[in-house]
Amino acid sequence: MSFLDNYKDFINQDVMQKIEVLCTQEQAPFCTSLCPMHVDVRSISKFIDNEDFTKAYELYKKTVLFPKIISKLCHEPCKSKCKRKELGGSIEVRKLEESIVEFGYIEKKIPAFLPKIQKKVAIIGGGLRAMTTANELARKGYKVSIYEKSDKLGGNLWRYVPDKILADVLESEINELLRYKIDVFYNNLVPLSSINEINEFMLSVGADIVYISCKSELFYDSNKDTLLLDNTKIVTGSRLDYDTDTVIAKVYDGKSAATTIERVLKEVSIMAGREKEGPYDSGLFTDTTNIEIEESSYLNTSILAKEETIKESKRCLKCECMECVKGCEFMKNYKAYPKKYIREVYNNLSIAMGTHHANKMINTCNLCGQCKSICPNNVDMSEVFMAARKLMVDSKKMPQSAFEFALLDMNYSNGEEFFLARHQEGKANSEYLFFPSCQLAASEPKLLEKVYDDLCKNIDSGVGVLFSCCGVMANWSGNTEIFYETVNKLKKEIEKLGNPKIISACPTCISVFKEHYGIEAIGIWEMYSNKSIPINGELENKKFTVHDACSARFNKNTQEDIRSLGKNLGHEIFEKKYNKEITACCGYGGLMPFVDSETAGKVTDRIIEDSENEILTYCVNCRDRFLKQNKSSYHFLELIYGRDNHHHKWPTWSERQENRKMIKNLFLEKFWNEKGTESLDCKIFIDKDLEKIIEDRMILKTDIQKAIINANETNEYFINAIEDCLITSFRPNNVTFWVKYNKFEDGYKILNAYTHRMVFMEK
Repeated sequence: MSFLDNYKDFINQDVMQKIEVLCTQEQAPFCTSLCPMHVDVRSISKFIDNEDFTKAYELYKKTVLFPKIISKLCHEPCKSKCKRKELGGSIEVRKLEESIVEFGYIEKKIPAFLPKIQKKVAIIGGGLRAMTTANELARKGYKVSIYEKSDKLGGNLWRYVPDKILADVLESEINELLRYKIDVFYNNLVPLSSINEINEFMLSVGADIVYISCKSELFYDSNKDTLLLDNTKIVTGSRLDYDTDTVIAKVYDGKSAATTIERVLKEVSIMAGREKEGPYDSGLFTDTTNIEIEESSYLNTSILAKEETIKESKRCLKCECMECVKGCEFMKNYKAYPKKYIREVYNNLSIAMGTHHANKMINTCNLCGQCKSICPNNVDMSEVFMAARKLMVDSKKMPQSAFEFALLDMNYSNGEEFFLARHQEGKANSEYLFFPSCQLAASEPKLLEKVYDDLCKNIDSGVGVLFSCCGVMANWSGNTEIFYETVNKLKKEIEKLGNPKIISACPTCISVFKEHYGIEAIGIWEMYSNKSIPINGELENKKFTVHDACSARFNKNTQEDIRSLGKNLGHEIFEKKYNKEITACCGYGGLMPFVDSETAGKVTDRIIEDSENEILTYCVNCRDRFLKQNKSSYHFLELIYGRDNHHHKWPTWSERQENRKMIKNLFLEKFWNEKGTESLDCKIFIDKDLEKIIEDRMILKTDIQKAIINANETNEYFINAIEDCLITSFRPNNVTFWVKYNKFEDGYKILNAYTHRMVFMEK
């Protein structure tokens, strides 16, 4: 389900709310939703687990008002849909409540100064409904008077003495109530046969409103929603559809009456925000698939002890959804879930006008779509974050620094150093067009060469070459204009070559071609799977855990091809928990490493932790991410052609560009007998420690070379006499590069390099 036909729809609040409501995480567990008073069993249980009975009691008392009574007499509607019901039996909630009253009770002092509201409420009847209403209103400062026909409060509760509830317990709850300034008129029978009689009574006692708590003749005549008798200030009845004689129902009735009374007296909407007052069915999703059966500890004992209570409490599943957060390290790291993220994104775009934290969070998402695959309601956070990025670019709120390096790298792939569009040598036409992806060229140029050799040998109808970037980096960055410029340029090149069938080595490129170009592309793995290219394994038999590329999560054919190829080559294939349709991103998608490298590392590590064996994947970026985190991993092409162990490491940003330039030059010379582009005439030397620093700062060796070349051409540099070195700066775009170096006969020794975005203004 999608509400975003256009990314601009997201700033429409109605659309945002329609997306937001699909996330069930903030919905109450069934135990809470079915309780008229919405007792928060989950939170109470968490306190018990931590042996904090006092906090558990305080929360319970806040909800039910009379914990000593309710804990003894509640009929436990919560148990009917407890998620534990079929897994060892529902949680013994009332037993937990009895325990927290026993072990967590503390007497709270009445505040010395309560607010004083000059409105008088008359309550007819002195049972549990009346006591609840009086409690709610008195502690808020209303003048409350109770008119009871007998000589004591409690009403029908005294029926349970001494069998079910001890007299001193009831007495203590009554006494606790009477600590508030409540006037009680005992042995006072108020006539209730007609509205006129009640109005006369209200006038006689000077009340602003009256509440009939007992089941009089008028009890069932009130409005089911407001609890008001028509055109009066008389409150009575119940909003419940079931037996209203249970203690928890009576407390609910009393609390509902108090809400109505207060709103009438304040002259505000009586019904606003009361949609989920009382019992209702929750929409919260909770997965119980792997939950073991465990019976209640109370089945074998009647003893009320802390140990049994804690044990029973720990049976509680603490129901929540969080399915997407369990699978997504990004969401886990930013400590929220879709509903919260949606609000934050919307507020950031519409109200805050761009905050650092929100911008970083928006720009860090992998955009992989795992959340939608996992979510029971198909909430697609990638869609939301993508819309946000595009809106930020449109409104010029997108930080220039966020994706600039990635976009410059894309420009490099589409520039003269790498771009190449040719028919196969000796062919005027091409049935196929090999689009390896800029990333395979950047990481494994030698593999690319071997693949193309095999394509040409085994396909007679011509296999052309197109070296470029599909434009996904621009799309991920939210730069729609740049993305479609790239799309249109490549489409024209493909048309010039006669619209051949595209063979790609990148699952992301394949998905982009299909979704944005309207072109179906073949994965290179299909050529081996259907035996268009014969295969012979060059790798000893291994145990592999397969990692599926997130861009191929719905491509079942690709997933099956890779597994079959691995098995056919003699390897054992194992699965991760999150695989195929629900696979997690490797940490590169959405340009995550360019915005938040720390989170990207955690995302990668999460997959590694789930992969006991070496990893097999068909996306070279995925493989490289695992290599970067020192996890042995293979691209499927390495199973066929082998690999250079010395090369088997994360290629630096500089190496990735050098490899693309090198493979273009190699193809030009090998297949078309043409000369490629020359390297920069500036030899530099960088030690390993500094190389790592420069890599982390995303400074390319070519950036350093260009800075030194510019210094030589313009004579614009500083002499640092103290350190005996030269310092120069160079600003080719939005970034200024500073280089500290020494000059030698055979080149330049680099001592340091850094960047900034400051611009020095000249007057």
